[in-house]
Amino acid sequence: MSGPYVPVQEVAKHFNVHEQSIRLWRDNGHIPRNTYIQAGSTYRYNLEAIIQHLTGQRANAQSDEVVGVFGVETSVDIDTSLDEDAQ
Repeated sequence: MSGPYVPVQEVAKHFNVHEQSIRLWRDNGHIPRNTYIQAGSTYRYNLEAIIQHLTGQRANAQSDEVVGVFGVETSVDIDTSLDEDAQ
């Protein structure tokens, strides 16, 4: 996952959210540590890597398309074995 590192403003603009939302996502672990760099109090984000993480893009996964927590279309694996236990 390579690409230019961008300021928080560009990430917020891409997801159409406030800059503080991006900071909260970062601080709460929704944006993984390996998708940004920090120098003092300055952060730069790898937007491509964040998009891939939040949308669940991964190779060869069986999944269904759903809208995720952040209003971003994402792929999730659905475990139906739990449904059998409930019956």
